[in-house]
Amino acid sequence: MTKTIKLDFEGSKQRVELDGQDISKHVSSATLTAKAGHFAEVTLSLTPLQVAAEADAVIKIPAEMEEILMELGWTPPGNCAGGCR
Repeated sequence: MTKTIKLDFEGSKQRVELDGQDISKHVSSATLTAKAGHFAEVTLSLTPLQVAAEADAVIKIPAEMEEILMELGWTPPGNCAGGCR
C-alpha cells in the first residue's frame, strides 16, 4: 500500500503526517528505508492513547487510533462493525 507521509524533524520538534493528517502524538518512532529505484519505506511504531481490557479478551481501541490503523490498512474484526470503542 502506498501512502503519502511527511516526516518533519527539527531539533526536539517532530511531526508525522499521513495523507495530510497529523498523527505525531501516536508515533513513538519512525524508521525510513530508501533504496534506489524503489519507493521509500517508512516503518511507524504507534503508541496507543488508551487500551482498556474487560474480562480476559476484550480490547478497546480509541476511535482516533482505530482510524489511523484503518488508514494503514487494518481491518477491524467482524464483531467491531460499529467500532471497537
